[in-house]
Amino acid sequence: MSEKLSEKSLANVLRALPDLLKMEQVQVMLDVIIQQWGIKNILAMPIDAVRSTGLINMITSLLTFNLDKILPNLLASMWDVFGDREAIIFGDKRFTFREFKERVFRLANGLQSLGLKPKDKVVLMLYNGNEYPECDFANSLIGCICMLTGVHMGEEELITVLNRENPKVIIFDEGLIEKVNSVKDRIKSIEKFIVVGENIPENMISYEDLISRSSNEVPKSDAFILALNPLTSGTTGISKSVNYYDFTYAISSIARPPYEKI
Repeated sequence: MSEKLSEKSLANVLRALPDLLKMEQVQVMLDVIIQQWGIKNILAMPIDAVRSTGLINMITSLLTFNLDKILPNLLASMWDVFGDREAIIFGDKRFTFREFKERVFRLANGLQSLGLKPKDKVVLMLYNGNEYPECDFANSLIGCICMLTGVHMGEEELITVLNRENPKVIIFDEGLIEKVNSVKDRIKSIEKFIVVGENIPENMISYEDLISRSSNEVPKSDAFILALNPLTSGTTGISKSVNYYDFTYAISSIARPPYEKI
């Protein structure tokens, strides 16, 4: 790829925009967004984001195409616009967009209070629930990578994968306490153990307590990344990391270019 084409810039994105908009997939997506969100709400989001970010910061970020400061405010604006609409429905749990925003911000700030820095890795071992999107958004806001491991993964494979990836925090369901306890002494990188549920072992952290005691303000961070980082099923050997976070190179200052050699 030539140096000119590889430059991350607003000009290059605008140059490609007409072709992108002609794509059938993009047109279908835009139609769905307009129908689901409504023109009024779509217009309200960027206006509110500009108000939160500041016009000068907004223009600077757009021109350099480093949107780390814009995206948290844009997400907050989206969640505020939808307000009392239900965002999460899982079993008996119901969270509005406003409640979801607060939980995400509290979790992001809580993870930062545990010492997490941009590009640090957080492992999830969870059953279906609201915690998945909360963790994905919270880690995205502070530039951390959110690894999704299978709850049925064998102990030896789990040890191999985690020692290879070197995560600093693991968030797991209380039903997996026995499994985590059986491997935790062989995974040297993990510093904090966060448990979803009511049965919280000594020296571990309650997920809900971490949320409740943390700030609900926009987390202070100059890094944004697509946190989602699932693992393969391991059909051809040990599970491998599926790197989605560097796909956000166009909007993140810490993601690697897709053409950069590993």
